[in-house]
Amino acid sequence: MDDIEYLKEKYSKDKIISIPNILDKNIANNIYNIISSKIFDRLWYLTIHDGKTKYIYPYRHNRNLSGILNRLKDNKRKGIFTYYINRTFQIPKNIYITKLFQFLISEKFIKSLNEISDKNITELSEVFISKYEKNCFLDIHEDKNKGDIAFVISLTKDWRIDYGGILHFLDDNGDIKNTFSPKFNNLIFFEVNNKSKHFVSSINNYVKNKRYCITGWYK
Repeated sequence: MDDIEYLKEKYSKDKIISIPNILDKNIANNIYNIISSKIFDRLWYLTIHDGKTKYIYPYRHNRNLSGILNRLKDNKRKGIFTYYINRTFQIPKNIYITKLFQFLISEKFIKSLNEISDKNITELSEVFISKYEKNCFLDIHEDKNKGDIAFVISLTKDWRIDYGGILHFLDDNGDIKNTFSPKFNNLIFFEVNNKSKHFVSSINNYVKNKRYCITGWYK
């Protein structure tokens, strides 16, 4: 983030900005290799909200989910907030993931976010890793009570826009104003307020690729 004035001007329009190549290339590739490996599978939890209840299932669960998914589909059609994703609830100790956190909490990075956003964030309040596979999606929401600034670092490779899994931001009329396809080592950050409505579109059921992201909030 070298040209802060340019980024600040760009951010000021919609309070959203996309910045490529945010992490050191070696760190980004190594984190991707870790989270996309079989060894990491045990850390994924299938997390479903059917519009009323949140369900969390560990890797290799054997429960029949048909009833939950039917309620999810019914409530999604009614416009009720739902989601279907894989995510972590703990972050493993690893040299490259440690370097990622050192970067995220560094004085230099937080100072840059404040200069661009004209905020006064001081700390990282929450972070997790997500994996979207076929049929995964996240309905329209605002990230209320999460923090002042939200961020997403995409660690997705070989993605096509027709796969789905696209991050959309809405305007005051409910129309799409900004769209971001997953791009490897790309940062998106935005102000959290009552106008920060966004969603991740459903991934088509023929897609074999995985959409990996690191998501978090600053306050």
